[in-house]
Amino acid sequence: MKNLITRRRVIVFIVVIGLLYLSKPDRGGVAACSKVFGLPELQMIDMSSKSFWTWELFESPKYRFSISPEEYTKLKSILAEQGYSDWVRQGLTYDSVNIGTENYEDCLVSKKQGRGTVFYWSYSRKLGEVYAISWNH
Repeated sequence: MKNLITRRRVIVFIVVIGLLYLSKPDRGGVAACSKVFGLPELQMIDMSSKSFWTWELFESPKYRFSISPEEYTKLKSILAEQGYSDWVRQGLTYDSVNIGTENYEDCLVSKKQGRGTVFYWSYSRKLGEVYAISWNH
């Protein structure tokens, strides 16, 4: 009987860890982001994935990358070719992410809407970071 209870605890623990892993919105880094956003060209840009420490359970995909100003210029060109909006100075709030809403002078945002999803990109030159966020509506 004790062995059965221990097995159940282990199974419950594994299920909980599995659900947490599956809900992590930045799983897969650049490769996953390029698939979610339909932008295979992203893999030609030198940017490194930075994990989120907090997220909400089953949040839509979101990614954070370190990027240089030169690589941002490449990203900006790719997004323009794919029909994204011009970059505008504004903050962005999405589930567990709040980017530049207090000091948006440094925060640029570009977006594209399609197939029931809005795709956002946010760039901070000061932080050297870019966020990619998809939101299903």
